[in-house]
Amino acid sequence: MSSASRSNESVSAQNTINKRLRKHARSHSGEKLIDNEQYYHGLLPRADVRMLLKENGDFVVRTDPKLVEQRSYVLSVLADKLLDENSSIKHLVIHTASGKFWIENKYSFESPQALIAYYLTSQAQNDPTSIVHLVRPISRQSWELEHDWITIKQKSGQGAFGEVSMGIYKRKGMMKGIQVAVKQTILEKMRKEQIKEFMCEARHLKTMRHPNIVKFYGRCSSGTTLYGHGIDFGLTRAGSFYQMDMTKKVPIRWLALETLLNGSYTLKSDIWAYGIMCWEIYYSCASDPYPGMTPVEVHQKVREGYRMQIPENAHPQIEKIIQSCWLENQADRPSMADIAVQFQRVTLIARPNFEQQGKELELFGLLYIQNIQFQILNNLRVPRGRNMSNEAPKTAT
Repeated sequence: MSSASRSNESVSAQNTINKRLRKHARSHSGEKLIDNEQYYHGLLPRADVRMLLKENGDFVVRTDPKLVEQRSYVLSVLADKLLDENSSIKHLVIHTASGKFWIENKYSFESPQALIAYYLTSQAQNDPTSIVHLVRPISRQSWELEHDWITIKQKSGQGAFGEVSMGIYKRKGMMKGIQVAVKQTILEKMRKEQIKEFMCEARHLKTMRHPNIVKFYGRCSSGTTLYGHGIDFGLTRAGSFYQMDMTKKVPIRWLALETLLNGSYTLKSDIWAYGIMCWEIYYSCASDPYPGMTPVEVHQKVREGYRMQIPENAHPQIEKIIQSCWLENQADRPSMADIAVQFQRVTLIARPNFEQQGKELELFGLLYIQNIQFQILNNLRVPRGRNMSNEAPKTAT
């Protein structure tokens, strides 16, 4: 098939989607929420938006962290991909009052769906005074989950931002559910900074593919409760240095000496936390680190030079590895590569081929996205013989 033919097919398929969207939107009343639309992504920060929009006219509808309480929607569209990141995307608040919705004063609509449908018409796209030109709706990604795919079973813990529970994850098409850990937090109880931090951590974790790291299946953020599935949100950051705000809730028992002293967190601070985790494994997680101590006592004792005792049944080389993780001078602590080599020598177990496994998982994710796109095309087919390309919503005023 020639590139021209493929291009024509792509344009035809997209026209089909746009036509069906226009028809679908006119049947929605103002009471109908937009949550069920594939182009609605729930709570989606700007950093995630830029990764989804590739071509001019690509758009999503989302909720902004600072607008959660008002239940306001934001239309984000790539206006000019040649501009810098801050200028290329328009973020337009969908205003609402008296049952009407609008992004510019000259037009109002009965629902957000009708608004989107109008700006997909040729009438709006050919209007030089229009505030926005929409071309392609971007559907939800494989990691953007729906709340009804998750069944909460039993609470297992409490975190700084919410509860952690055991649950079952089963999306459409799955024969059997998967047991997962679910982190839940009520959006109304979170500050804007906390929501952004939660979402940032999810963005980093969804790129991780490793058999020894708890798998991140996705997040739900279309309702009033924010869910993260199969993960533990903690101090996840991208980079080699982070200045922690010690006035906020922090996991004192896992923090390195330098973090307790001045709030700095580096890659070698991660090594310290890794040593704490190894200690927990030897004790089968029977208690928190520094048993019998309060967080205040832990803070003081570690600064004074106290280190936990290694279990007597620990292998001598493993004991040395753990102790090296807790050295006062960061430069003296081993790197993760050093630790991996030492563990191979002790266990005589070779490291698996993570690169190959990562490629296989990446291929699986690609196939899933392609399947979703096919389903959207199939569900949005327009009956034959009906031309709707020039119709505009009657709700426009």
